[in-house]
Amino acid sequence: MWPVVRQQLDVVTRLLPGCSGETADRLLLLAAEHAHWLSWVAHGEGRLGPALAWLNCAQGWAMDAHSRDMASWCTRVRSYYQLQTGDPVRALRTAADASWYAHELSPAAASIARHTEAMAAACVGERDRARILAEQAYTDALRAPEEGERPGWLYWLSPTRARALMGEAAHAARDWATAADALAQVVDELAEEYPRDAAFYRVRLEDARRRL
Repeated sequence: MWPVVRQQLDVVTRLLPGCSGETADRLLLLAAEHAHWLSWVAHGEGRLGPALAWLNCAQGWAMDAHSRDMASWCTRVRSYYQLQTGDPVRALRTAADASWYAHELSPAAASIARHTEAMAAACVGERDRARILAEQAYTDALRAPEEGERPGWLYWLSPTRARALMGEAAHAARDWATAADALAQVVDELAEEYPRDAAFYRVRLEDARRRL
């Protein structure tokens, strides 16, 4: 898929100099979505440098497109990368930036930004902050229950997935009862469409039950 997405991105960026107004905004957002995907794949392959470079491109295009949702998402992804590389303090500061203007974001974008901040807060031991943010993230997600109500890159943030994220944040904050309750409600449903994700959450469910 990498060559295909790169080719599509090249087509989009070649169109940009001849466009303005709403058309340019849409193309810039499309370019940002493509660059974000390339960043995500590079990170999955352990290539952090290219991942950050593509993420910088995505965030720049998102800002040019005046897309608060995509700009927040790119900041959220940056926080996720920092958390994965063992820098939770920096991840928390970055995630806070992603959710700073949550009231100006769409519900789904606000939800995922707050969830990421909740995960980072849990990892630095700020459990109360993590719990409050996780609950806010879940409430935000329920405001956009249908796929058409969410930005394209957040198509997956259904109410079921939102509850799974709440359980994941509770697990990170060592709130075993909340984690077990939330995850028990969703693992079987996720298994039908996302078996790998269901397996990920099932491990955390079993761990939370053990620790209870």
